[in-house]
Parts: sequence; structure tokens; C-alpha cells
Amino acid sequence: MSDIAAAPATPIQADQIRADQIRADPIPADQIPADQIPADPDPAAPIPADPTSADPIAAPVPAASVPAAPVPAEPFLVSAPGVYRPQSDTGVLAGAIIGRAAARGRDVLDLGTGTGAAALAAAGSGARSVTAVDLSRRAVGVARLNARLHRVRLHRARLHPARVRVHHGDLFAPVRGRRFGLITANPPYVPSATDRLARHRSSRSWDGGRDGRLLVDRICDGAAEHLVPGGLLLLVHGGACGADRTLERLAGHGLTARVVERVRIPLGPVMRARAALHEARGLAEPGAVDEELVVIEASRAC
Repeated sequence: MSDIAAAPATPIQADQIRADQIRADPIPADQIPADQIPADPDPAAPIPADPTSADPIAAPVPAASVPAAPVPAEPFLVSAPGVYRPQSDTGVLAGAIIGRAAARGRDVLDLGTGTGAAALAAAGSGARSVTAVDLSRRAVGVARLNARLHRVRLHRARLHPARVRVHHGDLFAPVRGRRFGLITANPPYVPSATDRLARHRSSRSWDGGRDGRLLVDRICDGAAEHLVPGGLLLLVHGGACGADRTLERLAGHGLTARVVERVRIPLGPVMRARAALHEARGLAEPGAVDEELVVIEASRAC
């Protein structure tokens, strides 16, 4: 398509966010012109202070203009082949970010951002700044585009969300040495046949190794050193990964962790296709038709 425009957005309340309200409209990657995907600005570059500058959306957010209540989640997101579309786990994580006011006044890091849904939930609910990271270059481009459309929509409503800066890289690598008040993550967690993860197939968006924990464990291991004192981690993954294992691993790095939400959802196509594999490994009950999602919150001591 030659022009990409934001679809009319119907606001939804924070406590009503669901994955089916975060619509992913696929746009073929070869139809997203490069000049319509904003380049990621230099994090060290100053943002123009003049609100009447050529790009008024780039103006800084005055402290008094941070919304007192969460801004409705972005319900319309563009996507592209190979980029993980928002699913139930996306909605659960975004709902936790908004419903718990976890982002308000904090610098936020969203790992494995995909379309940017969780990052936008944080940006629209009072975050001071939002940094998003993804290993997929295509996802980075899509997330940058969604962030731009999101800011345009809210700017027109005279709201001033935090700018979302999207970086290409592997988990914490692009933000080495930086600390955040909130880290959010919806990593690949579906148990797969092997621990060898695909690099160039869609399955890399959900494959988590034999026990589903290859990415979950790496996030647990790196979170503490990237959190400020009093900072939080919000992590969503499937129950098959073992919530207790996640709690123990986070505790081993000095974080205080707990499960703050449990949700049961119908098995999706990937989980149904791997039902026999998961049952054989004792990761799922025979004949199961649904699965559990858990949201884990971990905090660093002040």
C-alpha cells in the first residue's frame, strides 16, 4: 500500500483490555515503505523543547501533563509476516501494566516487543520513557511505525504519551549498563522439540526450547542488574514453564517475586499441534483443552 494511516480508534477502559481488542492488521513487509517507518533516534540526542517545532509530537512531556489515569490501550496495530501478533498473553501483560499502574513515572524497558503492544500500553499509562527491544529487524520496523501512529492519535486527543524508542538486539544487549524502573516481557515460552531455536522462521516468536525456559531464564538472570532500586519486572509466560521455577530463579538473583495473575485460555493452534509432545514430557494433562498464563512480578529492594 502506498499510504499507511491510523484506523479510527475506539477507546477502551483499562480494566476492559483484552487481546481481541488489540487488533493486529497484517501489512505485507514489502508494502511498508522504508520512509514511512521512522528511524530510531539517538537515545542521547536532546528532544526539541519548543512545542511549536516542526515535529510537535517530539516535544517533551511536561510533568503536569502526565495523565492522571491510564490512557486507553492502542487497539489498532499494524503487523507484518513473521512478526508476533498480539495474542491473549499480550492482552494479559498489557492489562497488568495498565491495571497495576506499573509504568507511571518510570523508565520502562520492553523486551521482545513484537508489534510494540506492551510498550505502547506503558507509554500511554504514564511512563516517563519507554525503550523497546526486539531481535527481529522486521519487528523493530513495525514497532517503530506503531509507536508513531500511537503518538499521532493521542497527540490529536491532546494527550502526551512517552516517546517509545525501539532498538534492534538480543534482550538486554542494546541497553547494557542502563537501569529501568519497570521491565516488561512476553518472551517465547512454548516448549519445543529441541533447544535449538530458529532464527529466520515465525516459530522463533514462540519457541522456548525443550522446557520453554530458554528466554525466560535469560530474562530472570539479567533483570536485577537492569532494575533501579525499587524497580519492577512484569513477566508473562505459560504455566507449562513452571511458575515456581521462575520465582526461584528470580529469588536467586535477589529479587522478591510473586505470581500476581493467573488466567486460563483455550489452547491455541501451536499448543494444540504440540499437545502430544507436551503430554509425553509431563508438561500438559492428557486431553487438555486450555492452558494457564501467569504474570509474575519481581521487585528489587530499595
